[in-house]
Amino acid sequence: MAYCSASDVFAYGDFESDTDDFVLINTLIAAAEKVIDNYVGRTFEAASDLRYFDAGEDVASNTLWFDEVAQSITHVGNGDGTSDIGSDNWVTEPRNSKPYYGVTLVANSSVSWTYDSNPENAIVIDAVWGYATSAPADIKHACIRLVNWMYKQRESSADLDRPLLTGEGVLVMPSRMPQDVLSILDFYKEMELLDV
Repeated sequence: MAYCSASDVFAYGDFESDTDDFVLINTLIAAAEKVIDNYVGRTFEAASDLRYFDAGEDVASNTLWFDEVAQSITHVGNGDGTSDIGSDNWVTEPRNSKPYYGVTLVANSSVSWTYDSNPENAIVIDAVWGYATSAPADIKHACIRLVNWMYKQRESSADLDRPLLTGEGVLVMPSRMPQDVLSILDFYKEMELLDV
């Protein structure tokens, strides 16, 4: 599911909703999502997948630190051939809110992070990875605004930092992302520093 839909963009912007614009808007939505993800260093569309972790490098004491945040965890497999470390042996980090950025083995568990022959990719986690299962409202708005800005950029070749109205009444769009979009994205970018 996209961060926003073409109908969201059409409702927000000043568009001719013909077929050519519809195709272009969907292309710009995909591009805007990639810009957002790259800027903040995370994705807002969680997806289920297996991820592999190093039994040495990714473990500190009894905590396994993820390289991507997770929304839910369905399987934790240790590197010693254990098919499943039961959920009674671990807790999420953090414990009371999402997204999760690690799992800690509980103190009374007989399990420890280990491996048979190689520590690389020894631990496997099956989870729904991503910051959220769907884009938060402010990210949806940032995506709509970014698509609108990208759409208008195709008519502007000026290197400006704010919109400019020419003497002929033509609106020339800036070459930098809109400040309100950057403000939204900066919030999530700063959160990344706090996650780990």
